[in-house]
Amino acid sequence: MACRIATRSTDFRFGFETPVARPDGAGVAIGHGEKEAMSIRVELTYDMSKVLGVRRFELDGASTVREVVAQTAARFDGGDDFEKLARLAAVAVNGVLVNHRKGMKTRLVDGDRVGFVKAAAGG
Repeated sequence: MACRIATRSTDFRFGFETPVARPDGAGVAIGHGEKEAMSIRVELTYDMSKVLGVRRFELDGASTVREVVAQTAARFDGGDDFEKLARLAAVAVNGVLVNHRKGMKTRLVDGDRVGFVKAAAGG
């Protein structure tokens, strides 16, 4: 039976943790066929956070950006507030806008950070 080792290592360049396999075998063994629970950190714009009452939250089980957006929208009562606020925001995964990746089909891994960001202008 094949196993892989799941551990965490902090990538200080980007300030988030990424799963890695350690050569010394330390870590938690996950057996073949078992799924590891994914945790995605969602960060909201200021306006979104005023409506929900939280600045960020964790989601489990979302594997694409589309799923994160749908689960985030479900947290808003009625959905109209989310639709209005989402039109003013772009979505980024670990600081990179999803339109520079695969859009809403962008795949996520455990520990990814999905942020709703507003465009800034000025001079």
